[in-house]
Amino acid sequence: MRFIHTADSHLGASPSRRLFKRHEDYLKRLNECEDALFKVFDYAIEHALDAMALAGDVFDHPRVEPRLLKRLENALNQFAKPVIMILGNHDAFVYAKRFPVLNHPHLHLLTKAQPNLVIGDVTFIGQATQAFDLDTLKRMIDVANTSKKVILLHGDVSNKKDDHYLTSLNQLKKLHADYIALGHIHQHQKLTDTIVYSGNLEPMDPSEIDDKGFMLIDLDKHTHTFVPSSTRQMHHITVACEGDEDDVTLTKKILESSSSYKLSHDLFRFVLEGYKPLQAQTLDRVESRLDEQVFAYEIKDERQTMIDYEALKQNYQNTLIETLLEDDDGEDGESLALALEALLETEGRR
Repeated sequence: MRFIHTADSHLGASPSRRLFKRHEDYLKRLNECEDALFKVFDYAIEHALDAMALAGDVFDHPRVEPRLLKRLENALNQFAKPVIMILGNHDAFVYAKRFPVLNHPHLHLLTKAQPNLVIGDVTFIGQATQAFDLDTLKRMIDVANTSKKVILLHGDVSNKKDDHYLTSLNQLKKLHADYIALGHIHQHQKLTDTIVYSGNLEPMDPSEIDDKGFMLIDLDKHTHTFVPSSTRQMHHITVACEGDEDDVTLTKKILESSSSYKLSHDLFRFVLEGYKPLQAQTLDRVESRLDEQVFAYEIKDERQTMIDYEALKQNYQNTLIETLLEDDDGEDGESLALALEALLETEGRR
C-alpha cells in the first residue's frame, strides 16, 4: 500500500495580501496556492499510488467557489482511487448539501457514523477535530481485523493551550498504529518515524518559513518520505542597522543581506534590527525601491531609536526637550523617543 498524506490545503484561502505591491503578482500567487492540492493529485496519478489521505482543513471556509469544488471533483475522477478525508477545525462546517463533492464515490469522509475504511489489508481510521475521543479511537483500533492500521487526526498534540489540542504524543504512541497522519500544524514535523505532521503545501503567511510538501507512505517497505512541493519559499532576512542609514543605504543593506536568495521569485520578511535615527523617515521610499526587485515581501521594523542625549541637551538648552531628558529615568526608551520626536517636530515649526 502506497499513499500520500497531506493536510491543510485550505481550498478557498488567499495568501497574505500585504506581501504584494502589484496586484498581478498577488493573482499569480493566488493561482499557485489554489493549484497546490491538485498538483498532489497529479503526483499520485503519475506514480500510480493506491490512495490519498487528507488529514483535515481541505477547505478554508463555507464560501469556497464552485469552480474549486469542480476542480476537486475532476481530480477525484482522474485519480479514480480512494481518497480518505477527515474534517479539521477550519472545515468543520462542511456537509454534503453545500459541498456535493463529498458524495463522490472515490471520496471517503470518515465521520462518527462511518469512522473507518478498509482497503485490502489496511484499515484507515479517522476522527474529525471536534469529534476526537481517545477511548473511542482505542476501541476502533482493537476491533480492526486488518494487518495494518492508519489513523487520520487533525489537531495539536504538543501544546495544551491550543484550542484544538487532542492528546499527548505519548498517548498516540500507545496506539501502535502503522502510521498516524496528522494535520493542523502547518510546519512539517516528524514526531516519530510513524507519527507525522505533513505540514501545508504552500506558505500562506509570512511566518511559514519551513519546507512545504507532503508525505509519501509505503506501508509494505516501512518508508515515510517527505516530498517538497511548494512553488515558492518564504524567507526571513535579518538586517543589522547602525542608526545612521538613509533610505538608499538601508535599501542597499536589505538587498545585500538577501543577495543569495531569489528576490524576484520567493517571498520575504525583512526584519530590521539594531538602531534607527531619532527622526527616522518612513519606509515608503525604501519600499518603492524594493518593489522593483522583490516579488513579495514585508518589512518588520524592530529597531530601537538611537538618542544622542548630550547633543540634544546642547542644542536645545532651556527647552522642554532638555527638561524631558533630565527627568528621564531610562526605563521606557520607546516612550521617550516618541515624546522627543513630537517635541522636535514642534521645534522645527517655530
